[in-house]
Amino acid sequence: MYKKIMIAVDASKHAQAAAEYGAYLAAEFSARVELLHVIDWRLLTGHFITHFEEVFRGTGEGFAERVKHYYQRYAERIIEQARRRVAELGASDITATIETGNVREMIAERAANTDLLVIGQNSDAEEAANGFLGTVTERVLHAINITALVAQPPMREFRRALLAYDGSAGARRAMESLVRLAVAFKLELDVVHLTEPHKDMNCLKEASSYLSRHPVFYETHYLEGDSHLIILEHAKQKECDLLVMGAFADRDLEPLALGTTTEAMLGHSHIPVLVHR
Repeated sequence: MYKKIMIAVDASKHAQAAAEYGAYLAAEFSARVELLHVIDWRLLTGHFITHFEEVFRGTGEGFAERVKHYYQRYAERIIEQARRRVAELGASDITATIETGNVREMIAERAANTDLLVIGQNSDAEEAANGFLGTVTERVLHAINITALVAQPPMREFRRALLAYDGSAGARRAMESLVRLAVAFKLELDVVHLTEPHKDMNCLKEASSYLSRHPVFYETHYLEGDSHLIILEHAKQKECDLLVMGAFADRDLEPLALGTTTEAMLGHSHIPVLVHR
């Protein structure tokens, strides 16, 4: 299912969870893993203040060289910690890359040649606040054209997945991919449709017809309301540990925006979200 998985890593707890989830999937599918850390020089000033004392330890270098060498060593420590953790969890084919530049552009560029990007909900340069998706992660999701797993700690094995299904082409692709994942991990599936005025009340019949042809256990539920929080509450009640959904609304109409529901779900979810293209 996944032959190559890229994991974006930094020092945040969300990125550590991304490394663990990426390794978990790589071990199951014997996938190659690429670890990527990007040194973002645009954030240098704020980060430099945080690490002021560390930068100026030692002698014999000018200011610019000290800063450059500090961040290189910092990146190497992050990459090595991630490599060890990924190997501990069963991944065997691991490469690591350190880049310098625009984080969004670097991740999107390198992810283009992979099957799955695993990224933390927030990075070490951001604070998780008010239910908004971390800025770096949000920008990366705008830029990529592959499936992404947005991770939150703590890492836990997948046992029950919730599929948010609306009958769109993106939701159908998500369902088809989820079936392969469900077979591999023996997942129980909970397929839900949020009912609103003018929505198709037969939506889940299509999903049931497809799922019934595969060796998976599933339930379907219509949820009443007009808020994505209803779906997340249902996921909590059913003890789901993975949320799966299509990536965008109509990208022709909204070329620069995540679908409203998708973006809100990503920002508020406390379980990993697999966003399908």
